[in-house]
Amino acid sequence: MNQTFNRSIKVIICFLAFNFIATVVSLYLKVSPNVSDIQTINYLPIIASFFILFCYVYLIWRLIKNDIKALKLCFFFCLLQIVTFKTEVFSIGTNFGAKIGATFIVGSNTVTIDFLTLIIFFLVTKILIASNKQKATVN
Repeated sequence: MNQTFNRSIKVIICFLAFNFIATVVSLYLKVSPNVSDIQTINYLPIIASFFILFCYVYLIWRLIKNDIKALKLCFFFCLLQIVTFKTEVFSIGTNFGAKIGATFIVGSNTVTIDFLTLIIFFLVTKILIASNKQKATVN
């Protein structure tokens, strides 16, 4: 059980690190063409990207320390990133990094499901369920 737990944690850390790098590249590509014209930069996605980067660093650091609370945070963090909705008027989603998944277009609406985040979500769920079972058998 402990070896499976450690392997799953390492896989989660690798996926989070990949998403971190993809978010950094995405942020660079958003900012670099607009550096010469500072007035056209949309600051909200840039600030949100920095917040997401901070979350990735915090989660990776806490997972390296084998903190079970970080898994719970990672569960909710991934839950927010699985699906992105876009319409002509608004966009709802918190995934600013790599979107490896499927996109469904219905009329002018777009729904994107991120498989990489879905894999992380299922791994975290599996570990949390196993740790709860282990706590129940100990008590």
